[in-house]
Amino acid sequence: MHSKEFYGLFHIGITCTNLERSILFYENILGFYLEFVGKVNGYRLANLVLDNMIIELIEMTGDAEQIRASNLANKNHIAICVRSLNAIVERLKAVPGVSFEFDEPRRYVEYGRNDLSYIFFRGLDGERFELIDIAR
Repeated sequence: MHSKEFYGLFHIGITCTNLERSILFYENILGFYLEFVGKVNGYRLANLVLDNMIIELIEMTGDAEQIRASNLANKNHIAICVRSLNAIVERLKAVPGVSFEFDEPRRYVEYGRNDLSYIFFRGLDGERFELIDIAR
C-alpha cells in the first residue's frame, strides 16, 4: 500500500445525547461552525467544521447515561492544535459538564518534546479531547 493512497482525515464521528446542546458547545466553546444538520440513515447528524477538521455529531437515542458511560469507557480522542492553551482551559472550566483528566496543562517531556503543552478533557457526553499547544 502506498502512502499517497491515504492522504488525510475526512471527519471524526462522535456520539451525543442531545444534538442541539452539542452543536452549541462545539460552536460557542470550541469555535466550530455548523455546516450541515439533518437525518441520515435514521440518525440525526450534524457536521461542524473548524479549518480542515470536520466533526460529525451523531445523536443516539435511548438511555443517555448508558451512552455517556460508553463514551467514558474508551480512550479514543480528538487531538486539536490550539494557541493560548491556558486561556482555553480556563474558559472550558466554566462550562458545566466538562471535566479534565488532570488539573493543569502538562509538557510532553516523555517524547522529548518540551515544546508541546497538552491537556485532556471530556465533553458534554464524555467524548475525549486532547488540546495541544506547540510553542513557537
